[in-house]
Amino acid sequence: MNKRYSISLLMLLVVLLTASLVPAGAQTSSVELPEYTGGPAEIRMGWWGNDDRAARTLAVIDLFEAAYPDISVVGEPNGGTADHFQIIDTQLAGNNAPDIIQFGGNWPDYQQYLEPLNSYLGEQLMINTPEQFDQTALVPATGLDGNLYAVSLGTNTLVLVYNKTLIEAAGVDLPADNLTWEELVEYGRTLKAALPEGVAPFVDNSMNQVNYLSYFYTQQGTQLWTLDDGGKSYATVESAQAWLQMWADMRAEGLIADAETTYTYTEDGPDSSALVAGEAAIGLIWSNQVAAYQAATTEELGVTTLPVGGGRFLRHPDEPVPRH
Repeated sequence: MNKRYSISLLMLLVVLLTASLVPAGAQTSSVELPEYTGGPAEIRMGWWGNDDRAARTLAVIDLFEAAYPDISVVGEPNGGTADHFQIIDTQLAGNNAPDIIQFGGNWPDYQQYLEPLNSYLGEQLMINTPEQFDQTALVPATGLDGNLYAVSLGTNTLVLVYNKTLIEAAGVDLPADNLTWEELVEYGRTLKAALPEGVAPFVDNSMNQVNYLSYFYTQQGTQLWTLDDGGKSYATVESAQAWLQMWADMRAEGLIADAETTYTYTEDGPDSSALVAGEAAIGLIWSNQVAAYQAATTEELGVTTLPVGGGRFLRHPDEPVPRH
């Protein structure tokens, strides 16, 4: 299929996917979908997520195919995030990737494969006005060259999820919001003394470099990723040492799951979670995963904020930010 012709079809599907996010009560019959004047065509769409996400995505595809009967969409759910990108990388290497691919904040890593969407704005892609789409959501999907490469279908935030049932049974207060890193570690010590043998206070999230480590670096004023000078990083050796030493200390004290448990549970979702398996009490997830994690366990879960800056791990906010 011609590339531009294929992209036009993709834009029609994106329009319907975007429209599907509007609350049911807000949708009206006055919504007009762009006209398709081409012939019969087939496009492929790949994404990650659990069975529930797959079912909902396939339901939207059914709506799209009903609106555009000449277009057939082949859905390709790829399981967890790690599996998804392993599959996508293999497909890209073999020139056999889907026409539509779900990305997160890592889309710039794949920019060389992506078609700029600017020419479709206001035509097939009706997201070019504030009345149609939150324009601020276009900013993180825009490359350094000024081109739009993706369309945000939603946003969320990182949270710490905890096993409320387990912590209450241990007789420990639930973790408060906005703890500093030092306070969180101290809370872990209190929790460790009360938890059953073999259950760690925290999941070992030390290797979550894209999200947790980046958050930590940003708090220190040594951002790992920026748009400065075409993508400058302000990460320092001191930042790395602080991060690694904090986790090494927690590991030495038994505050995080041991190496075998960490190897067993890859933390790609509830099916591979040490927290869901009862091996740890607190872990890092995305806010839109909370419902899936809760559905995967009979024990009640709670949510709290990520640690705030402070303590020996982080620079005081009034200190100058290094730029070297």
